[in-house]
Amino acid sequence: MSPDRTATTDLHRSRSTKRYLSGLPRRSLPEGRVVAHNRVRPHLDPTCPFRDMSQMPLGWNGFRAWEDDADDEHYEPCDCGWRTDRLPVHYRVKRPVS
Repeated sequence: MSPDRTATTDLHRSRSTKRYLSGLPRRSLPEGRVVAHNRVRPHLDPTCPFRDMSQMPLGWNGFRAWEDDADDEHYEPCDCGWRTDRLPVHYRVKRPVS
């Protein structure tokens, strides 16, 4: 890897506050941190072995979630119904305004 590319990669890593989840956090998040997910929304999928899509597992059909710093510029509250039993509030990546 060239020195310029290494410096850019290291700079990006030092700014990143995102931590991908393999499961839901077991404890409350520290103040200023949120759980967010990508634009893949839980929905009724006949091929999914889970009857209740609110329990949609991470990784199913590209569904990913992470913990990150709260940021109004990039995230908005999500009303998709995913894991309301454990996450009364979670966020999604903001959709582009058209």
